[in-house]
Amino acid sequence: MSTELRIYLADGSDIDSLRAWLGDIPSVTTEPVARPPQPGEQGGAWDFLMVLCGTNGAVHFALQALTTWIESKETSARVKHGDIEIKLRGPDSEAIARMMEAINPAAQNET
Repeated sequence: MSTELRIYLADGSDIDSLRAWLGDIPSVTTEPVARPPQPGEQGGAWDFLMVLCGTNGAVHFALQALTTWIESKETSARVKHGDIEIKLRGPDSEAIARMMEAINPAAQNET
């Protein structure tokens, strides 16, 4: 069974960078999801990055990679897994630890 994470970044232009970063993790696939265009826009802006993890081990590695990527950036992000949502602002080790604790056990219960 796969686990889905949705990662919303403050700067949607970073989605391609994060997608490339997560691209080498086995059993993890990523897909940017476009948001509906706003009035006067032609569209094409990313709303979030959908991350599908094939196994619980893949969830752990995806979260570790996300942690490393966020720590290297001055950015904000929201990570969603079902009803769980964690907000991150740049290199915030406490928020990242909360994310790992909240999402990883939830993913383990899906098997």
